[in-house]
Amino acid sequence: MFTTLVISTVVYSIPTVEQNFIVACHNLFRSDVARGKGENSEGFLPEGANIKQIFYDNDLEKIARKWNCSGGNDEEFGENVYGYTGKPANVLLKACIAWADTCKYGVSEELIYDSEHSRSGSCTQMIWAESFKIGCAYVDCPIYNYFVCKYSPKLGIFKFF
Repeated sequence: MFTTLVISTVVYSIPTVEQNFIVACHNLFRSDVARGKGENSEGFLPEGANIKQIFYDNDLEKIARKWNCSGGNDEEFGENVYGYTGKPANVLLKACIAWADTCKYGVSEELIYDSEHSRSGSCTQMIWAESFKIGCAYVDCPIYNYFVCKYSPKLGIFKFF
């Protein structure tokens, strides 16, 4: 006898008010980093140069909606994922804070990104100067629910030491 495991997902579109919130949260953090006010474990990140404003992109939202529950890296677009259980109350705020907080624990003043600082991918994606588009979706999976954001252009390639 064989059993088949079916993984179903429920995907929610992001209302305009929430699109505006996630854009504002990203742009506020990007502005702080651009002015040398972005916190890290050693104090503050250096001032960011040429950090563009982020704008919401509905095409990226459509791509985020296709995120599958098994995760994995997106080869074409940058990605941040925030897991939660229950209803998505305050998920946008919690996700934005959690992603930004990885700078406090994972990026050195010299902006070294190595195995010691590997937890900082979420922060780095948020402040990547070249990224200027974001699209997000709520994805309900069997065990956890996820808030997924896609970024374009994608974060650059890092060499891990």
